[in-house]
Amino acid sequence: MTISTKPQRITKEDVNKEPWVYSPSQYQFAHNVHEPWVGEISPWQYANLGKRAKAEYDRKRSKEWSDSMAIKGEWSDKVIKAFREGLISPNSPDISKDAGSLIYRQITSDREEKEKREEATKEASRIIRSPKEVKVGDFIDTTMYGKGLKVVKINPKSLVVQGKFGKVKVQIDPTRLGGPVAAKWPVAKNPTKKKRKQKSNTGELIALVVLTGVAIWGISRYQMKAGE
Repeated sequence: MTISTKPQRITKEDVNKEPWVYSPSQYQFAHNVHEPWVGEISPWQYANLGKRAKAEYDRKRSKEWSDSMAIKGEWSDKVIKAFREGLISPNSPDISKDAGSLIYRQITSDREEKEKREEATKEASRIIRSPKEVKVGDFIDTTMYGKGLKVVKINPKSLVVQGKFGKVKVQIDPTRLGGPVAAKWPVAKNPTKKKRKQKSNTGELIALVVLTGVAIWGISRYQMKAGE
C-alpha cells in the first residue's frame, strides 16, 4: 500500500481501523489537527506584537503544541496496542516506516525492562534472611562493612565476619527496620574460586614452558645430527 506524504483527509472512523499505515504527521493531518513548527513567525514579527496580541499568540501556540502532542500520542498508543494484540508486526506489509520503528523501539524497551526485572529478582535472591542460610567459610557482601567478607562465626541472629578491618558482627534480622543488611556473595566473584583458577592457570603455564623447552631441545639435537 502506497502512502502519500499528505493523504486525503478521511473520517475518524476510517483512521481508527488502521492507524499504523500512517506516520504520526499523516494521522494528525487526517484528523484535521494543525501541526505547529518552530519559527512560524520571525522574532522581529513577534517583537512587534502588542502585549495583548502576544498573550493571545502564546495561548494559541500553547494549545496547538498540546493538541499536536496529544494526537501523536493517540497514534502511538493505537499502534502499540495493535502490536500487543498481535494484529501487526514491524514487518507487516501495510505498516508505515514510523510505525515499524515505534514497534522496534517498544520491543527493545520491553526487553530492557525484562532484564531489569530479572536482575532485580536475581539480586533479591542473594539476600540472606537467616544466618542458617550460610556456613562458616562463606563469603558475603554487606551494606555497611563492604564486600568479600569471610564468615567466621554464626549466631542465631547475626554473623561474625572477617575483613581487612578485623572481625565485626553483622545483624541478620528481617524484622529489624530496613531488613537484612547482608547479601550472599555471587559464585562468579568468590575469591576462593578465583585463587583456584589462578593456580590452575599457573600450572598450565609451567607445563607449556616445559613442553616448549623439550621441543626446542629435540629440534637442536636433530639439527646437530643432520650436520654430522
